[in-house]
Amino acid sequence: MKYKKILAGALLLFLQFNAWAFVIHPGADQTICPGESVTLGDNPLVTGGSGNYTYTWTEQTGGTLVSSLENPIVNPTATTIYEIAVTDNESGIMCSDIAIVNVWMPTSIMYVDSDPTSILAPLSDGDVLKLCETYTFTVDPAIGSGQINVQLIDTDPIIFDETVVSQLGTSLTYTFDPTLDDDGAMTIRFWCDENGNGSYDGGELSYEIDFTLEDVMISSVKYTELFNVAPYYKYGFDDRTLSVDEPWKSIEKGQTDIVQGNILPAANFQQVEFYSEDLNKVTVAPVTLPSAADQLTLTAGNTLGETRIKSKKKCDESIIDDHLCVVNYEKKTATVSVRVVHSGGTVPYTSTDIPDADIIDFLNNVCYNQAVFEWTVTRLPAMTVDFDLNMDGMIDVNPPPPADGWMTAEMIVIRDNAADPAYDYNLFFVDNPSDGSLGYMGYGQMYGFVHADAGADDTGVVAHELGHGAFSLQHTTPDIDNIMHDTSTGKFRLRKDQWDLIQ
Repeated sequence: MKYKKILAGALLLFLQFNAWAFVIHPGADQTICPGESVTLGDNPLVTGGSGNYTYTWTEQTGGTLVSSLENPIVNPTATTIYEIAVTDNESGIMCSDIAIVNVWMPTSIMYVDSDPTSILAPLSDGDVLKLCETYTFTVDPAIGSGQINVQLIDTDPIIFDETVVSQLGTSLTYTFDPTLDDDGAMTIRFWCDENGNGSYDGGELSYEIDFTLEDVMISSVKYTELFNVAPYYKYGFDDRTLSVDEPWKSIEKGQTDIVQGNILPAANFQQVEFYSEDLNKVTVAPVTLPSAADQLTLTAGNTLGETRIKSKKKCDESIIDDHLCVVNYEKKTATVSVRVVHSGGTVPYTSTDIPDADIIDFLNNVCYNQAVFEWTVTRLPAMTVDFDLNMDGMIDVNPPPPADGWMTAEMIVIRDNAADPAYDYNLFFVDNPSDGSLGYMGYGQMYGFVHADAGADDTGVVAHELGHGAFSLQHTTPDIDNIMHDTSTGKFRLRKDQWDLIQ
């Protein structure tokens, strides 16, 4: 019985305590502008208990008494933490909690632009921003609740003036997409609209920054070929036929090739977009380069002919003067046989060979691919021919030609003995030319001679002589890099006018 009495007493005490228990509702943190008033606590402030309470609101720092009302109205001049103490007058139980009122005192305006790599940064007086970006401005600290206004001022008039209500715990932001009309001095202002009239009267708390919007300058967009792509580049690049501001690029129907775009000033590269004037002839990608000097991929369509790759500024779509001319060709082909011819007779000698792989690589991967032309090279067995009619141990190349063209009598002997008409063109490798020349092939002729023992660029000589015989290409004395230059070595270039002749 004794234990039952003790348990009963404890239960009674527990029930009485629960009847007296209550909960304080101080409300969420609030943020106001200086001079504004705010009501403390939720209504009702207390739930539970007897309902007979005493309220004591004090400032946590310093303990200054604020009010004995349930929901007093306060207008702090700085962020303040208020402590509420509630006493249940029936039970004598006392509980406390806090309510925070933030007074908005902006310390900075931050901004970020539309570049995905950019990060939030402080905006400072005198900063220069680009017109071709979209900007998001953020004022800190967060306003939390209440209203502030944003003005973006283009000196005169105000081009944006709107009341913005932010959500609890977020920074107030404003996104601005400038146009060319906004070029020049700007001011962005965030302020508390204390009198609620929607306009800045000069006395409200504000934070503003003066900055400048400038048009994005693109001084040039140049195009260059890429030598670091194996094998070489696929097709031709000609920066001399017109000018370096308007180079030519060849490409094969249905195929791709690359060039490099070079944008100056480099800092503005993301403001340039590339496009083709005729998508049926060629397309270009990417539209925007990932860096100021990077690869553009050209893809030829099914429509042959010429078009241009052009560029423009994103923000106003103004056309940039520099562009790339592109010609879409159908691939053409021809066959050529190569044969080493040794000298027989009284003064015999052997001639120098040129490896097939070197010939094929130079013709199709270095030189004639520029004109979208491909050679099929066939090696014929070496022959010994008694062509040295004057028995001087050389092949005559300079004596007056006979009536049938540019070939000397000794050349004709080689042709008549070593030629194979099954091929479009025949090249004979014969040493010891009488004039020390590198090779000979007449304009529009089927037969040519290469003198590999002269120690020059042998594969270049093969390409050079085929240029004369197959396409009637002339010497290009001023253009020393051209395959048709008559004296330089290490040459390989073909220009746009030559591409057209080859095609």
